[in-house]
Amino acid sequence: MNALRKTMLDLRVGMRYSAVNLARLALQSVVSMDNHTLGRLNHARVLLMENWFAHEFAGALSTWKDMPESAQPFVDVHEAPIWMMWLQGANELPRTAEPFVGSIRKQNPDMDIRIVDLEQIQTLVDIPPIIEQRYREGALTGAHLSDYLRFLLLERYGGVWMDLSLYETAPIPIDRVLGVPFWSVKGLEPYPYAAAIPDGLDWQVYMMAAQPHALFNRVMLALTEEYWTRFDTRVDYFLTYYLSRLARTVPAVRDSYTRVSANNVMCEQPMVWVLGQSSLDGRTLVNRCRESGTWIYKTNLHESEHDLDRFLAVMEQLK
Repeated sequence: MNALRKTMLDLRVGMRYSAVNLARLALQSVVSMDNHTLGRLNHARVLLMENWFAHEFAGALSTWKDMPESAQPFVDVHEAPIWMMWLQGANELPRTAEPFVGSIRKQNPDMDIRIVDLEQIQTLVDIPPIIEQRYREGALTGAHLSDYLRFLLLERYGGVWMDLSLYETAPIPIDRVLGVPFWSVKGLEPYPYAAAIPDGLDWQVYMMAAQPHALFNRVMLALTEEYWTRFDTRVDYFLTYYLSRLARTVPAVRDSYTRVSANNVMCEQPMVWVLGQSSLDGRTLVNRCRESGTWIYKTNLHESEHDLDRFLAVMEQLK
């Protein structure tokens, strides 16, 4: 049933989109993500989807176009929380996450680090019935529920959001990160999977920060709730990225995000290197990372133990 709903939604996006997406899926099953033709198909697919989102959500966006920035700066940014999440509970964290969480604790020893689960989140914020319904139905996956909940927490309390698959090699420059209404890693060096992600070089859901009640987070919550009210399946794995791109077209949100400078530009590169998709040798990679001032690095906890060990070896050189 989910596959049928997804097919029907693809067709609603358009016949051209459906054709491009089928070609992309077929090619992706036999080539690596750095394949040039696959990159072009992904780029075309993303553009078609962005146009559909812009059309479908024009009315919802119009209610925000004259809204001013609503963020409320922290009196003391050093009291802001660092949020992380494992829906099943902090006691159920996979072993592979331990060095990543450990790096964040080590680099920010005086900050309030909170690893929350679904039960704890329900005591901190009110989750709308439509979000709970779609989650119970299985339409809204754990990954997308996690995306929604991080915006809910940041809107209410502010602070820094970090996925469990991030490794930190230096303390968060908290005055700079929380000195703007909302923040994300930005200006990343190109990496193979970026072509599949809407605006994936200039915004990422895995590393964000915000002052309480930032307009961006309010718009993201509204758009996400609008989506799940109207549709009962995700149109794409990168649903949150399409909505983020829309939200950042709101004038006040766009103006706030222009205040965020490029940062952590080498964030994705060590894992690209580990997976054999980089033209850099190991020494050049480490030097480039150091010179860039990058202090947070992304991986995937589902990678093999061998690849994660190689990634951690690079991190040891960068600390």
